[in-house]
Amino acid sequence: LGNMKAAKLKNWGRELVIDSISGILMAVSVQVFAVNANFAPGGLNDLGIIINYLTGLPIGAVVLVLNIPILLFSFRILGKQYLIRSVQSMIVAAFYMDHVAIYFPAYTGSPMLAAIFSGIFAGVGCAVLFMADSCTGGSDFLILSFKKLRPQMSVGQLVQAVDGSVLILAAIVFRNIDAVLYGLIYTIIQAYVVDKMMYNQDSGKLALIITKAGQTLCTKIDEAVGRGSTRFAVAGGYQGDKKEMVMCVCSRKQIADIRRVVKAEDPQAFMIITEFTQVIGNGFLKADD
Repeated sequence: LGNMKAAKLKNWGRELVIDSISGILMAVSVQVFAVNANFAPGGLNDLGIIINYLTGLPIGAVVLVLNIPILLFSFRILGKQYLIRSVQSMIVAAFYMDHVAIYFPAYTGSPMLAAIFSGIFAGVGCAVLFMADSCTGGSDFLILSFKKLRPQMSVGQLVQAVDGSVLILAAIVFRNIDAVLYGLIYTIIQAYVVDKMMYNQDSGKLALIITKAGQTLCTKIDEAVGRGSTRFAVAGGYQGDKKEMVMCVCSRKQIADIRRVVKAEDPQAFMIITEFTQVIGNGFLKADD
């Protein structure tokens, strides 16, 4: 029983550290860069900035209140445990937004640079939480709910769709097309950073090689880069020539060595190189990662 309590306490401490890192990053994104540049960064933070602009109410508290109806909508889709975990992240983020980041020196330079760096900080903060199976609520709940309903879409695409739609309201309130354009830049950069952090760490290159020297290539590739390969029997669609296709997944750095191996062992080979975002299976990600 004591060990279980210690494990739970340790896990809670880890969650709190992740929430704090994410909360600080997103608070900096809004309070340091977005607010003084007079553009809205999409999602509930966007609505929080708009309401703050109109009423002076604290952004973090406003965002917490706006989260309530979205929380109820997402409950069935995301599940009780996920939402409980996310509520903690929401409270921590609101604390850093209203009670910590307001004391940071605000950036008052170029609105373009403000939008770029606001997007970078927000993207890293969101990705840190997403990878820890949490979020700060608001549009994140909607994004992850839609992700469950439409798994073929990336998180970055959903960020653009949900946050981008809120920018129209910013144009009406701020009465400035520049505010919308800067918000759009913010949204694109945030989505790019989220996708890069969430998927790029597991991504790489996939080589498909049509050859008559399948076994030789498999052996030489293993010797050169330490990667296993898979052979398939294939036939040409025009003349029906019997050949083999060697499939190999590797890192970006290793693809150059594989190209040299193919060129040396079978200069007539037909090679296709493409990207992959994840590989699940033995030697790569586990199915539950």
